[in-house]
Amino acid sequence: MPSIMTGINQTILMSLSMVVIATWIGAEGPGALILGAQHYVAKGQRLLGGWQFCSLR
Repeated sequence: MPSIMTGINQTILMSLSMVVIATWIGAEGPGALILGAQHYVAKGQRLLGGWQFCSLR
């Protein structure tokens, strides 16, 4: 059972990271907040984007 839960956890984390990667190639979505905050030092925007991903998980 622990190995199944580990697999589910890794699948969820990989799918969330793919959302951020998709914004690099031009897709709109929640990853756009994080990507936009990297260009400007916008800590509040980074926290909002991180909170969105944590709430999805």
